[in-house]
Amino acid sequence: MREGFVFYPQHSLPRGAIMGFLIALLIGGLALLAGGQVWALTGSLHWAILVGLGVFSLLGWGYWRFLRVRQGVHIVAEVHSSIRESDFTELVAEQNEVRTRVQKLTSQQAARTAHTVRSMLRKQEEREGRDA
Repeated sequence: MREGFVFYPQHSLPRGAIMGFLIALLIGGLALLAGGQVWALTGSLHWAILVGLGVFSLLGWGYWRFLRVRQGVHIVAEVHSSIRESDFTELVAEQNEVRTRVQKLTSQQAARTAHTVRSMLRKQEEREGRDA
């Protein structure tokens, strides 16, 4: 019984390596076809080799340029804006405001809680004083 193909991710090729190899194979094949066509029409092996090398060079250079230009392509929804220093300084200023406000509310809450506890203790002392 024959086992199926097993894919091992830790040994896989980089994402574009297979496609790059196939494109290089295609470019080489087209160069051979162009050289073969010239050889069939003219009978000159020298011209066939020159045309094949020229086609291979031209297509290889074109593919290389295509890869370089494609790296500069951005996602449609990507935002192209610069980062300003004010984006960070305003955020820090707001953060300090928020910190001050939270500290103020916390101290007010603590004062209210202390007042409530004192009033509860006074009421309890008054009840004990009346009961005695």
